[in-house]
Amino acid sequence: MSLAIASICSIGPWGRTSDKLGEWLDGTEEALARSAELPAVPGFIESGFNPLVQQCFAPHFANGKVKDPRRLAVVLGSTFGDTTTADLASMNLLQGKIHNALLFYQSVPNSILGYLSREQSLTEMFTCFAGYGHTAYAGLSLAELYLGMDSVEQVLVIGVETRSDRADEMFAWLNTDEPGGVSFDWAVSLLVEKAQEEEELSVSSGQTLIACAAASEQEASPGFGRSCPALLEIARTVADLEADRGGATRRQTLIRERDFGGNGYEIRLSR
Repeated sequence: MSLAIASICSIGPWGRTSDKLGEWLDGTEEALARSAELPAVPGFIESGFNPLVQQCFAPHFANGKVKDPRRLAVVLGSTFGDTTTADLASMNLLQGKIHNALLFYQSVPNSILGYLSREQSLTEMFTCFAGYGHTAYAGLSLAELYLGMDSVEQVLVIGVETRSDRADEMFAWLNTDEPGGVSFDWAVSLLVEKAQEEEELSVSSGQTLIACAAASEQEASPGFGRSCPALLEIARTVADLEADRGGATRRQTLIRERDFGGNGYEIRLSR
């Protein structure tokens, strides 16, 4: 199944649009801050994880791209999850402080989805998962699975990471090829639906299409460095394709997740 991207949203050190994302990924646009200052979400404290999800969730409703909230499924993926909340709760416990119940509940990723679903009257499937190196492929595969259900019309795929000392330590441990990798606050979301045509990577009505496949049986060696999960690269590519919307030529881009610590999958985008 080919997926069509109906809407995209990103937030991170490059800003709140995808305009500067490519420059940041290429290293020509240096990040001014690793942690983002975002409006608080009622009931959630201390951590930027839930505000990041909220900021990449709401615009798809504001821009009118969500066709029917009752037929929208949501997939939330992260490598490290809400490390800020987990670390703070652990430190409070070690120091003998009274446990704050809010820190327990907000450390479960689907708690923010529950909050947002109540705001937007969502009633369909939610899935939260964690993975290293293949989160984009896993999220898009889940989207395909949901779109095969009669009750689902669109799927919102969200990838989110936060800056924390724990994440920095994991970067240093996992990243043996390019030392110095650090974490940032970032989130990217893709609102996807079935492509209008089922032909492999066919281009119709100016849609940007996604197709995932196993690229090789050779297992890739993990590595982070300045690289970020492939969902960010998809956002950059879509922004480039949008900028070229007036061009007469069709474009196709291949993203190999092995370049982002993945295990041999490739994601093809085409307009």
